[in-house]
Amino acid sequence: MPSNKRTQKVVTIGSMISSYLEQNGQLKGGLLSGKVLSSWDKALGGSIAKATMDKHFTNGTLYVTMSSSLVRNVLIQDKEAIIKRINEEAGGAYVKKLILK
Repeated sequence: MPSNKRTQKVVTIGSMISSYLEQNGQLKGGLLSGKVLSSWDKALGGSIAKATMDKHFTNGTLYVTMSSSLVRNVLIQDKEAIIKRINEEAGGAYVKKLILK
């Protein structure tokens, strides 16, 4: 009698969903955005994080709304260094442009 053994790989449902979303480009954007947004707080510290009202990341641009115009004006003067620190914290050259409001 011939053997009907199949080689099967066990895959979790979560990894199947992640794989599907990644292949369709839907997961990468969300994960990347989260990574960049958390890097803002880590790279700039607690006092800047407290002065941050809102932030979002899309198409290489990080938009940040500050609660203090004084803090915003200080940060505007050092945009390039801030972009560099955020990218270093995030582990890639993701942020191309920083808009402070």
